[in-house]
Amino acid sequence: MKKLVKMKTVEKLGILVLMTVTLLFTSCSETEQIDESLAAADKSVELAGICQDSCTFDEPLTDADIEGLLLMREEEKLAHDVYMHFYGLYSQQLFLNIANSEQNHMDAVLALLDGYGIEDPALEGGGEFSNEELGSLYSSLIDQGSAGLVEALKVGATIEDLDIADLQNLLAETENTDIIRVYENLLQGSENHMRGFVRNLEVLGETYTPQFISVEEFETILAASNSQGYGVGGQGMGNGRQGYGQGGYRNGQNK
Repeated sequence: MKKLVKMKTVEKLGILVLMTVTLLFTSCSETEQIDESLAAADKSVELAGICQDSCTFDEPLTDADIEGLLLMREEEKLAHDVYMHFYGLYSQQLFLNIANSEQNHMDAVLALLDGYGIEDPALEGGGEFSNEELGSLYSSLIDQGSAGLVEALKVGATIEDLDIADLQNLLAETENTDIIRVYENLLQGSENHMRGFVRNLEVLGETYTPQFISVEEFETILAASNSQGYGVGGQGMGNGRQGYGQGGYRNGQNK
């Protein structure tokens, strides 16, 4: 009888160990798949949009051009700061990967600002913005993404969704080839990041619904392959600038 009880105990321990190993393997696999997916989405845009020696800085600038550059400088900072916050919160490499790319995007816009003698609006502190609306949006997104990893990934998709819509609208408004060159590369980077966040959500059994671009365009982006950041993207689609709405998000969403 004692021998039977001992055998049953061993069997139970064996099952418990197997379940633990299975759980650990599953969790690790999901994390690894997220990281790998995002790395693939991110690696092609490490230098996206950097002017280097290709920008002339001698073309005419409109008031809309200047306003757009100021917005994009801080909007890229918004993305960077949010992703860095979530990296600290969840210790997921994916957020650091994307934040590093966003830093490159910030640098690209800064190169335009410096080249055209425009004062940089970006503040040094994380989560601090000259644009009060972006500051409010930052707080809202941090609150949303602090609820869990899934919500943080949805915040990431939301930021890229907004970034894509703004870049499309700004491309439609400008004739400055320096700006077009940088915005087109930033647009490709944002599309790559959007694919990364959405596919990572799918790994966790979740979905994302676009809020700023049309569903049709969203599906087209997801169906495309990651770009190299040097193509001819950015077709200037959109119906003009949209204002901020409730909770820091924008009204007049392009559905």
